Amino acid sequence: MAEDNPSVVASNFTFQTFAISMAAGGIAGLSIDLALFPIDSIKTRLQASSSKTDFVKKADTVSKYKGLASAMAASFPCAAMFWLAYEFSKYYIHTNPYLNTWLNVHV
Repeated sequence: MAEDNPSVVASNFTFQTFAISMAAGGIAGLSIDLALFPIDSIKTRLQASSSKTDFVKKADTVSKYKGLASAMAASFPCAAMFWLAYEFSKYYIHTNPYLNTWLNVHV
């Protein structure tokens, strides 16, 4: 149950909870981009290729990591905000008796 494990749902949403959520989401976003960016760039080149232009052949001289810095710069704040919204939603549903009952959340 959630009350047995206080880390599942915070009973109060403090600055520490806010900071941890932002950092965890941002780091998760960065690590996913770092791990999957080469695969994503290959997929994009395959999808962009047509009978007129073959981007896969043209990309042989281009690094698979070209554009990684800009993707990571966008990924950190997006993933951080996503994770923050998720954690705050858990807290808000847990502490709001009307939503708790309406959504049939058993805590």
